[in-house]
This record gives sequence, C-alpha cells and structure tokens, in this order.
Amino acid sequence: MTQQAETARALLRAGISVIPIGKNKVPAIPWKEFCNRLPTEEEVSSWFSTPQGIGRVCGAISGNLEVIDFDVDSEALDCPSSSELLTRWGEIIEGRQPGLLDRLTTIQTPRPGFHVTYRCFENVGGNQKLATFSKRGGGWKTVIETRGEGGYALCPGSPAHCHPLGGDLYRQAFGPPLTELQVITAKERENLLQAARSFCRKPPEPEVQERVSRTAPGTSPGEIFAARATWAEILEPHGLSLVSTDGSGVSYWRRAGSSNKWSASTGFGDSGLFYAFSPNCGVEPNRGYNKFSMFTHLNHSGDFEAAARDLAEKGFREELPSIDISSIVQRFEERKTRIQEPEAEFPQELFSCPGIIRGLIDYNLSTAFVPQPVLALSGAIAFMGALIGRKVTDWQGSRANVYIINLAGSGRGKEHARKVNKFAASEALAEDLIGEEMFASGAGLLRTVSENPSQLFQLDEVGRMLRELNNPRAGSHQSEIVSNLMKLFTSSGSMFMGSAYAEKSNKAPLVIDSPNCNVLGTTVPDSFFQALSVEGLTDGFLSRLMVFVGSEEAQPQRVDSSTVLDPQVVAMVKSWHQWSPDQAGGVWANAKEIPSTPEARALMWDFTLQAHNSGSNEVERALWSRASEKAHKLALIHACSESPITPEIGSDAAEWAIRLSSYLTSWIVRAASEKVFETVSERDSKRVEEILKSKALITSTEFYRKTRWLQTRERKAILSELIERDLVQAGSEGSGGRPRVVYSWIGD
Repeated sequence: MTQQAETARALLRAGISVIPIGKNKVPAIPWKEFCNRLPTEEEVSSWFSTPQGIGRVCGAISGNLEVIDFDVDSEALDCPSSSELLTRWGEIIEGRQPGLLDRLTTIQTPRPGFHVTYRCFENVGGNQKLATFSKRGGGWKTVIETRGEGGYALCPGSPAHCHPLGGDLYRQAFGPPLTELQVITAKERENLLQAARSFCRKPPEPEVQERVSRTAPGTSPGEIFAARATWAEILEPHGLSLVSTDGSGVSYWRRAGSSNKWSASTGFGDSGLFYAFSPNCGVEPNRGYNKFSMFTHLNHSGDFEAAARDLAEKGFREELPSIDISSIVQRFEERKTRIQEPEAEFPQELFSCPGIIRGLIDYNLSTAFVPQPVLALSGAIAFMGALIGRKVTDWQGSRANVYIINLAGSGRGKEHARKVNKFAASEALAEDLIGEEMFASGAGLLRTVSENPSQLFQLDEVGRMLRELNNPRAGSHQSEIVSNLMKLFTSSGSMFMGSAYAEKSNKAPLVIDSPNCNVLGTTVPDSFFQALSVEGLTDGFLSRLMVFVGSEEAQPQRVDSSTVLDPQVVAMVKSWHQWSPDQAGGVWANAKEIPSTPEARALMWDFTLQAHNSGSNEVERALWSRASEKAHKLALIHACSESPITPEIGSDAAEWAIRLSSYLTSWIVRAASEKVFETVSERDSKRVEEILKSKALITSTEFYRKTRWLQTRERKAILSELIERDLVQAGSEGSGGRPRVVYSWIGD
C-alpha cells in the first residue's frame, strides 16, 4: 500500500471526503459526486494504488470543512508575503479570541502559502474571495480566499507532480493534524473571515451602511445633503485631498501626512460610496459610507441625530404639510370597526375525545402554568400518532403519523404539551417513543428513524426550519432535513428508500419499512406566517401540517404539584406500546386494520367528496385536498385513544375527525389568503401595510423600529410606492420645537 493510500484512508476514517489529484492540481477522476457522498475504502485503495495527490473535499460532506487559503504571488502589488499576512491575521484573531488559533490546522503550501483548515457547526457555503490587492497590468489579485462547498485542497503527503511548484511541499505547519480537525462555532468562523477581509484593498460591492431616513423618502436632511454636496466639500476640510480619478470614475484620495499612495476611494462600481483603506481616515476601513454617513462621522462623531439637526439648520430640509390628526384618528376608528371580524372559536366539542387523549388533556391543563386547551389537544394527538402509527391502519391503508405545529406567543405555554408527552411516555415505560429535540442533519434524522421507526420528534422554535423552505440561500442541511421529513411522511405505509450516502456506515441504500415519524413543533405565529408560500402550500411540506393556535388571552394559574396522571391512562398507553399486530412482541410494520362501521365509512366518503370540490383557487384547492387524508388519520387516533382492546372507527370517531380536519383546514385557508405571497417583496410590502394600518398615526422613528428586517433602500422603496399610490400620507405633527414626521394609512 502506498503512503498516499494510508494517508487518504486515515482522512476518510476521520470523516473527510478524499479524491485523487493528478498533475497541476487537477482531479484524476470525475469528482463532483464526492461532494455528496464519502468514497468507500475500496475506491480509495484503488485510486491511490499508485502515487497520487490527496485532495480533501470541502463542505458539508466532510463535516462542514473549510479552508482559508493565503496565497500571495508576484502579481499582487504592494502586498505583504503570505507569511506576513498570516502573522498579522493571527494577531487580530488572538486579540479577539485568545486560544482560537491553537485549534486551527495550518498547512504550508508550495509558493509558499498557507491553508488554515477547520470544521464549523453550521454550513460554510461556497468559496469566497476575502482579500484582494491591485494586480500588475491592471485589475485585482485575490490573495486570501476560502474553499468551501464545491471546493477542494491538497493535503500533506501529495507527491511532487501534482503541483507546478512541487506537491511534496505541502507540510503540516501548526495546530492539530487533519485527522483531528477541530469544530468551531459560526461566530468564531465569522471572526476569522472578518479578520481576513480587513486586508482587502479592493472596495467590495457594498451594502450601504447608512441610517434610515426618519422622514418621507427623499426629504430627510441627510438625503437632501447627499444630493447637493460634493465629496470634495465633505473630505477636504478634514485633510483628504484628491489624487486622481480613473477612467471608470473612481476617485482616489490621500490623507495629509500619509506615506501611502492612496488612503481611500469614492465611486467604486458606481456605488457613490466612500471606502477607507486604513483606520486613519476617521471611519472603519473596507466598509461603504454614503455622503451623509461620512459627514456624520467626520463632524459629529457618528451622532446621526445631531448631524441631521445641523444640516436642517443649514437649510438642507424640505417642509412637510401639517397633518390634521383629528380627521385621521376618526378615519382609523371607522376602518377598524369596518374590518374587525370575530375569530372563529375552536369548537369545544372537539375536546371530548375519550380515553388517552382526554386523560392527557386533563393532566396538561391541571399542571400547566399557562393552560392552553387547544395545544393540550394537539400534543395528545401527536403522542397517539407515535404510539399507534406503525401498528394500525384503516380500510384505505391510512396511517396515524402526524406533523403538528403549535402556535402561541412567547411565554404563552406552548411548550407544556411536550413536557406532558415526555412524562406520559416515562410513566408507561415507553420512553423510546420520544425522539430527539433537534435535527443536526438530514442524514442524522434518517439514522435515528432507521434505528427506531416509531418516534415523536418534539421541536422547539421550528419556525426557523420552516422559513428555510422559502430561502434560496438556505444551507443544504436545512433543506435536506425538510426533504427527508417529507419523504418519511409519505412513506408511512410503504418502504422508505434512501440514498446510499444518507447513512454513511452502509454501502447499500437505506431502507426503512413503514416509518412512523411524528412531529410536534412549536413556534410563534410570525415565524410560521413568514414560512408560508404558494409552492409550499400547493405541493409541499406545509400543506401536510396540522396547525393549532393557542390563545393569546391565556392567563397563569396556581399549579398543584401533587397532580398525577390517571393510572388508567398510563395502563392504556402501556397496553398500546406493548401490543404488536402479530402478537409476537415489539413493533412491526404489518399493521392491523381497525374495523369501521358502514356509517363511519359513509361519513368519511362524503367528506372526501366535499373536500375534493372545495376551494376557489390553486392554494385553497391544494389545502382542501389534504383534508380527507388528515381526517382518516384523526379517526384512527380517536378510535385507538378510546380503547386499546376493541378499537373501532364508528360514527363518533368519524364525526370528530371530520370536524377537526375541517376546522384546521379552514384556518390555514384563511391564513393563506391573508399571508401568502408569490415573492418575498410582496410579503415585505404586505407586512409594511399591516404595520401602517395598525395605528392611526405612526412616527418615522417607530416605523423604522418596526421594519428593521428591511434594508434601507427596501424600506424607502415600499414607502415611496405606498405614498405614490395615495395609500399613505406623510406629514409633520407638532408646532413647537422640531416637528415629528408621521405617516398615516389613508387607503381603504
């Protein structure tokens, strides 16, 4: 066995995907598939049977491995050597987070350069250029960059032929070996990247770092000043003089007393922004500043309020019309009365589900600091789904696995149902029903379900995962989790066939017979609504959720710590947990059909037809098409909750299931009509409208605070459009002192 084969196999055993590298750092095989799966030891032995360069594949497949590459050559003008850059970078890191450097693996490369390598707890994304310098002959030369998802880097032990300067010059310099890579946090990683970016001499395409306008768009003192003032008028009084302006319109400035050719630039990439190359220009380097921001930092030490007052006194302001507050308040009250509709209350008869569910509800409400009856019901349903889902079915082959989301505000008791389920499982010696409370990866989820096919995963703040459904920049591990949850849901009555790489210890594809994966997730309403999308509701994960909403009016109560769970309920849970369809013990996938009455079947069929023909648009029809599926699951759960000995789906179970499915579907249809938008910009605009409609008058300061998720230009664009469409009026309030800028909704 060659030395390269031994090294490559050691890296593979450490969870690093490896590939063979030929001449000039070019892979010797088609290698992209190894961004998604680890090679086998047989493949590695075959590749490295003759000396080949050893490439380590970066990204999620290697445990979110990332490399920061320091590589300076003669094309980079006025740039320190790689060694000097690494030393300066290390000093910054050590000053910010002492001890972090010692955990990083540093490999010396042939030029010489350096590869700083680590793993991260979160997805590292693709390759990034971190620092560039002017290039001989024009343009820019990258001297520090990352290798992330879709990238690779050579390892020590590579032979000479794989690099033009000699592959055998890859050597361990500092830190632990590659086989013992350390894992750092996302914050630690960001500190590493920020420190590297501080050496960049090319102004990046910026996000404008400016304070929001506190007035109507285009009328703030800062905006008026920016439109009238020149850079020379702003910079020259503070010792910055113009050196030159190139053909692309970029101007270069030098600070008085500086020995450098340039100290800053303005106008790079038509941005109209100022970029300092050193901290001696009065602002943070390598960050974009508009004219108002620079005026503020140079003249008012970063106090934007003081700068705005100064400019307004100097005549940089536009008067807004005074608003008639009384008429606006009257119009607001009329609109509020017109649009208020009573929220449909949760049907009280749905709490009457007998047996296990009723017992869990009673115990939940007796022990909760903030009782939430609706969420107590949903928690009990999720528990029953995990308890029976792989053991029973109905005449249509339905299974009882459910994905439930509980919505309530912070501190409103939405987490108590999870505690009750854990306690009930423990009392009945059924702890194996309760799964993990977070998913590290899609592969980890599949591994857990393959080891125990019947589980209830109770997830806190599941809103973040749901929001990733609409995020095109979401990490692959988040989208993989949602994708696998979807596949497990639809495979509940059949075989789940996974990819070969999903479970790395197996060479064959992962197979799970009738997985019974259940989810009880909790989040606040806003996080859930932000996840709603047309695609997700019509053909995806969201349409399969049962969403239960807690009361925002729920009040705390005194809790009796001596309350016990009804022993009969514990016995029923234990009975279901120990029972198996073939009476051989354990949990098996050959589910037993629960008998049903002709009346129940007729009721369910009528509901199926009714739901199939409901809905006035694509989203509503898609949501109603899932209502029958949910009703069948709920009818099974009702019957098995009532009796573990002789369960039967009768008319009571069918009517309860139909009523609950109808209510839940009607709620999500109504929410979709109000909250679902084709694009992110539509969603943002609607959220801004709701903020402006919520009060008769809203000051510019409060409006800014409530729309912090928007970038400045996005906020201004939405507000300008609403004003142009005569839906919003901007004006001033108050006569003495400085008037406040206020907005009022004047649309219907």
